[in-house]
Amino acid sequence: MANRAGHWDDVYQTRRLEEMSWFRPHLDVSIDLLERAGLNRSTRIIDVGAGASTLVDDLLVRGVQSITVLDISGAALQVAQDRLGDRAKHVQWMVGDVTSANRVRYVELAISQLRTPPTAETSALRDWSIELLDSQAPVKLPPAAKQQLRSSALLVQLSGRAIGQSNSQGDLSVAPAKGDAP
Repeated sequence: MANRAGHWDDVYQTRRLEEMSWFRPHLDVSIDLLERAGLNRSTRIIDVGAGASTLVDDLLVRGVQSITVLDISGAALQVAQDRLGDRAKHVQWMVGDVTSANRVRYVELAISQLRTPPTAETSALRDWSIELLDSQAPVKLPPAAKQQLRSSALLVQLSGRAIGQSNSQGDLSVAPAKGDAP
């Protein structure tokens, strides 16, 4: 990743965005396709390989509240963040190479998908997330826990909660962390 990341960091640090052949001020075709698919404020978007794309700008203008932007180049993401100014805080920014064997980023992405209830649009991504977590976990998820995650009877909470605790029957549950009110 270092060589590819370094290459793209160099590109975004030495060239203006408008000089790049792939730059478009608005990604009209992408927005049109997303709108046809039912884009709304609660749609969860992951822009993989985003670079400094303006797709995030157009999604924010449309009020989309759950946007993740992923790219191998931290410099590219910084260009986008600088362009957005204060609006950048409404976006989750991730530097990573989706082609690498580094599973940590995939696990982070999978967990982010399991933090909110599933929708028709996100069910396939949610299934992928559950299977990825199960394949990477040192202890496999019980079938009942997988079903609970699929149906949203169980959501992964990261703020002040313990993840993946099992009860005496082996069921996965989300338990309050010490000091949390029940």
